[in-house]
Amino acid sequence: MSRAVRGAALALLICATVGACDVGDRGETRTVKSPPATAASCAEGAIHWGGSTREWQLVAVSPVVKVSKSDGWVTYPLIPVRTFEPRVEVSEPSVSARRVYAALAERVDMDASVLAKPDEVMADRLKKGVRADSDGGGRFVEAAAVQVLRSSFTVACPGTATPVYGSVTAWYGTGSGSLQCGVSPGRAAWMKEAYELTCGQA
Repeated sequence: MSRAVRGAALALLICATVGACDVGDRGETRTVKSPPATAASCAEGAIHWGGSTREWQLVAVSPVVKVSKSDGWVTYPLIPVRTFEPRVEVSEPSVSARRVYAALAERVDMDASVLAKPDEVMADRLKKGVRADSDGGGRFVEAAAVQVLRSSFTVACPGTATPVYGSVTAWYGTGSGSLQCGVSPGRAAWMKEAYELTCGQA
């Protein structure tokens, strides 16, 4: 057998064994890379939760209303301060927001459909205002807040060592409170903010 024939036969044997080369006239080789993780694999990957926070966020306040002792129940119109919108931010679009909310709901023992949408009660308050029975006379303010749940997470994608990163913002509850100008609003950050926006400007 000639030297050229023996060399071609050896190249074919190596390629048949490792499956990683093409043999032409010169016995050239090429590297076969592992296929990247598919969108489907990320979509079904395990979700691992990171840090979480839960805090009240001011969303609306009323103007200062002067109330006398004889006024009784008073309707306070609410003015939006900021908009709250549940959302999922993730680096891989194949990871659906629905799946993230479902996993979060299991973690915090709440209904996913509630976590994923703004509170309808708050929307009604913004439309109709809030009725409150002020304690005596003075200058009063009504404030409304949403309890916001935020958490970071990673999604394991089979077939790759690179995880998908994301974060979720969810509704967790609503609250409201009455403030009297000239009286301390307490320690809650959202109540302090409401006081400074209204009574603090008088």
